Amino acid sequence: MKLLKAATVFTLGILVGQTLFSASSSGPSGLEVAIGLLAAVAVIGAATCARKHVGLAVLLLLALLGIVRGAVGSESAAAFQWSDLPRNEERVTLEGTLLRDPAASNVRTRLRLHVSVAQDEQSTTAYPVDVYTERLHDRIDATRRSDDFRYGDRYRFSGRFLISTGATGRGDTAGTIFTSSVELIETGGGNGLRSAIAGYRSSVSYFLVDSLGSKTGGLAAAMLVGDRTKLLPETIDDFRASGLAHVLAISGLHIAMVGGIVVALSAWAVGRQKQLYLIAPAMAVWGYAAMAGLSPSVTRAAIMFTVYMAARLFGRQRSVLPPLALAATVMLAIDPEIISSVSFQLSFAAVLGIALFSARIAAMGSDWIESSRRIPSIAKRPLVGIVYGMSVSLAATVATAPLVAFYFGEIPVWGIPSTLLLVPALPLFIGGSALVAVAGAVIATPIAAVGAIALGIGNYMSFIAETFASLPLGPVDAEGWSIALIAGWYGVLVLMLNRRLVSVKLGRVYDAVLRIFVRRPGARKTVARSGKSRYAYTVVVIWVAAAASFAGLALTDTPSQDLTITFFETNRGDMILVETPSGTRLLIDGGDDSDLAVQNLESVLPPLDRRIDVLLSTHPDADHLGGLQRIVERFDVGTIIDSGVPHDSAIYESWTHLIDEFAGDERVITALAGVVVALDDEIALTVLQTSCTLVECSNFNDESVVTRLDFRDVSFLLMGDITSSAETDLLLTNQRVKSTVLKVGHHGSRTSTSPVFLNAVDPALAIVTTGIKNQFGHPHDEVMNRLYEQLPEEAVYVTRDRGTVTVTTDGERVWVETER
Repeated sequence: MKLLKAATVFTLGILVGQTLFSASSSGPSGLEVAIGLLAAVAVIGAATCARKHVGLAVLLLLALLGIVRGAVGSESAAAFQWSDLPRNEERVTLEGTLLRDPAASNVRTRLRLHVSVAQDEQSTTAYPVDVYTERLHDRIDATRRSDDFRYGDRYRFSGRFLISTGATGRGDTAGTIFTSSVELIETGGGNGLRSAIAGYRSSVSYFLVDSLGSKTGGLAAAMLVGDRTKLLPETIDDFRASGLAHVLAISGLHIAMVGGIVVALSAWAVGRQKQLYLIAPAMAVWGYAAMAGLSPSVTRAAIMFTVYMAARLFGRQRSVLPPLALAATVMLAIDPEIISSVSFQLSFAAVLGIALFSARIAAMGSDWIESSRRIPSIAKRPLVGIVYGMSVSLAATVATAPLVAFYFGEIPVWGIPSTLLLVPALPLFIGGSALVAVAGAVIATPIAAVGAIALGIGNYMSFIAETFASLPLGPVDAEGWSIALIAGWYGVLVLMLNRRLVSVKLGRVYDAVLRIFVRRPGARKTVARSGKSRYAYTVVVIWVAAAASFAGLALTDTPSQDLTITFFETNRGDMILVETPSGTRLLIDGGDDSDLAVQNLESVLPPLDRRIDVLLSTHPDADHLGGLQRIVERFDVGTIIDSGVPHDSAIYESWTHLIDEFAGDERVITALAGVVVALDDEIALTVLQTSCTLVECSNFNDESVVTRLDFRDVSFLLMGDITSSAETDLLLTNQRVKSTVLKVGHHGSRTSTSPVFLNAVDPALAIVTTGIKNQFGHPHDEVMNRLYEQLPEEAVYVTRDRGTVTVTTDGERVWVETER
């Protein structure tokens, strides 16, 4: 235990040094350091000469060294000069290199870019800038997706430079720039290994999302490769509200869990007689750490777990505290600032919890299984393996729970029960996600069977988060009493670890009290209680719930014999999905929000099914084209029908580049009047108009693609953004405009849906696609009054008010369902 004492004293010295000199940015003076070291040397020298209290003197020296190291602190990066920065709110164009993983920030991605400034011909300095952006443009790497930001990339960006000063500034960055897109001008910068890992992580992350969908795929990307930019905002909100936010970031909890489970499985497979079973856990942990990007927090956790493995390898597993303390001390000596790092504390607590508690928990569960007469003999060994694996999760959770509560500033009422229900399923989810990633390295196309495990467990995890987030009693403010909570929690754990010793001590006290007050010795009557654990029952219940979620994948509806048209609610613009009885899918436009477009599709498509047979772009405006780029990147798109209308915008340029690279010329056709797309035996989409022929078009919107969808006696007229001028042209060219359902033109603009045209269409239903974020006030009152004059109010549906509108028909009758 001498090593443990030395490590503890040095760590306490660092804490004291940081506390004493925190107010001074310059730290201790040289004279102060010299006096302290001379005093320490004098004390230890005197003790050594006298051969008395040498151990105490060494501890004193370590404490003083810790104080000095804590006071001096870490070597900080070279400070930039304020004169190097642009003026506040100056519009600038800069170039910077991404040397840190990108971070999600609402609908944008935050990039910490290092901008170099030449001081003279031989030296340069750099300052960090936070750039908040949405996408890439003018990519030199044609295979990159529009939101694929990687470590080592160099970007050119423009915007208004906001200097980070004052209460609102970030202390670790020089300024902030908000821009819609950045230009990728160079790749492979920074550390070569990290750059290569970043490319691999990006590929795995996108394959997970493509295979498992945005919701489960985002979870898989976060927990397997540490990419939290793929998480949906609602997923983050649910996990925070339910006290599960710590699960989303790879930390010591995940590293210790993966390593501990591989230890259990390896020991179960090859036995513990030889130490070969310790090789697999070490390889698994470092492989997992590499997949997570070898970030400082993940690397620290991997080092701690490796030290723990080394202790077991050399037969020191019963005294694992000293080597773990040594590992932590070495890291603190290198960088004292990490002692206040949340990730460092979580990593240490997780590994320590596994070392101290997992074996005890597993022993209780396995003893119960082995002694149970209700469990068949053939099932006992697999159940014991499961219990050993789950004991790792529970041990890490118990050890890290108070730190999670403290650092998040609040304690969710349901945080502990939700964690205990979710974390045991986490290893299987990570394993299932890894299986999908491995399959992706071999087969480019996602396979449903491979992703079924991850999708089923992911559904269970999302269900747990959503359920606890919806329960009453919100988070409790942890300020003021969270320190006491941590002390009390760990105090209870210490008592549990030493319960026999505590029991003996308390027994002696009890006997002494009896002798004093009863004045006669008496033997305490102890009641033997069964130590049978119910932990196995908990594991079984959790796995049954996860299996039920997995089984839900097979309970999909049988193919419908009806035609279904879904008019999605978007922020702005059109997005329409057509699904025929035979399963053919046609997507018309994608709205303005790429993330929302993906979520809309995933909300109606079966799990693991990413097929879009035909994609039609009716107009190059952003409220029609904005979401399609992400759809082409994320889904298996067959044929693309483009409007063929050029437009001077970054979105359109990116779109044309994308369809050329991803789809190829043979899969892209241009919409022309008279083209008929046979979607099914009785279902056809006809292009009625792409521009005016007899009437002069009034504006750019009149070049929208107008289509008609026919199924037996029911028809849909989809008007795009055309105005009354193009409507007149449709009538003069004798197009078949009379239809059952009218998708009102240009989102209900006053320049569209003229009375003459509305009378010619004579619809039974009217759908107005417009969102709450449209800045033009669509739909206009004049248009709504025209619709109400011809149709009853219950036959007019506005997506802004009713949400997504779904129209189903068997070719004779029509049914309408709304989201609200």
